[in-house]
Amino acid sequence: MTTSQKRIVLVDDMTTNHLIFKSQLKNCNYQIDAFKEPLQFLKELEQIPMPDLFVFDIEMPELNGLELAKIIKEKSHYKNIPIIFFTSLDDEEMMTKAYNSGAVEFISKLMKGTELRLRIENILHLEELKKKTISLNEELTKKLKINQILFRVLFHDLANLISIIDANTTLAQAVLENHPAMKRIEKTAKSVHNLKEILTSIRSLTDASPEVQSCSVSDSFQILEFLFTERLNQKKLKLEYVCDEHLKVNVPKSFLVHQVLANFLTNAIKFSPEGGLIKLWAQKDQSGVVININDAGPGISDDVKVKILSEDQFYTTEGTEQEKGTGSGIKIAQFFIQKYHGSLEIQQGETQGAVIKIRFND
Repeated sequence: MTTSQKRIVLVDDMTTNHLIFKSQLKNCNYQIDAFKEPLQFLKELEQIPMPDLFVFDIEMPELNGLELAKIIKEKSHYKNIPIIFFTSLDDEEMMTKAYNSGAVEFISKLMKGTELRLRIENILHLEELKKKTISLNEELTKKLKINQILFRVLFHDLANLISIIDANTTLAQAVLENHPAMKRIEKTAKSVHNLKEILTSIRSLTDASPEVQSCSVSDSFQILEFLFTERLNQKKLKLEYVCDEHLKVNVPKSFLVHQVLANFLTNAIKFSPEGGLIKLWAQKDQSGVVININDAGPGISDDVKVKILSEDQFYTTEGTEQEKGTGSGIKIAQFFIQKYHGSLEIQQGETQGAVIKIRFND
């Protein structure tokens, strides 16, 4: 017997049916163990190699096929092996009982050999796919558990380090009140605060049902300006933003700022020429809030739009000063936009560049 050979166990009280069944499958790579008596089969079951398929007749003395199937399904190490009923009966009520007992197929003894071979071949193939799927799921579950542990370790260690930096910047602010480096210290303190918010928000993603948070779009724009001041100054770019201070979206602030808007603003800076103007504005309409980012670049062609918005493509190109990227920032932004029931659209600007339109529905 080769390693690829499948083992079938047939239980039928008629020896003639054994011969018919075996003859119809004689050219297939199957090892067929045939039993005439159900009780004898149950006695010897634990001694025979593990089968890939059970084939039971329905009408048999001592135990009928339905009763035999029930006994097999109650044995934990046999419950996942498929069962076929091989019978001359053609009764709808009996077929219903057969399927309810755990059968995967109901085959007539009058069936021609070719059809029988194909039916059994398909059942065994599907069972093989099922086993592979279960194995892959088990492997993925193990990896997920490992990743969750590593995730917790990472966040624990990061939280400790951030707490140390936070304590030191607080101390420096108190001790060096009028020091020339105070602006840098204050910026560091704000950055540490942002880091703490990011960690808290990402950690909330692991909750079964995280709280729905809302944030001010105006506040988010101000944080963006603080985070990107130096990068904007390096290219002598000007940032203008307009937003009603009462406008809010149902997205955690750290995600909106760092995972969504920051990624698009990074690209706007990348593709805007020196001295250009980048505009941010938000507006409320009947269905939600739309946030717009308009760069000062040459715009985006239709084929590039398709690549950017594609779920399975990472697209990147050099900026005006040969800035490079990985293309992953857009995918991260798309993930969080979709997670919070938003949508993304790219249009040409009225006077310049491209406009990224991010919509969050109410």
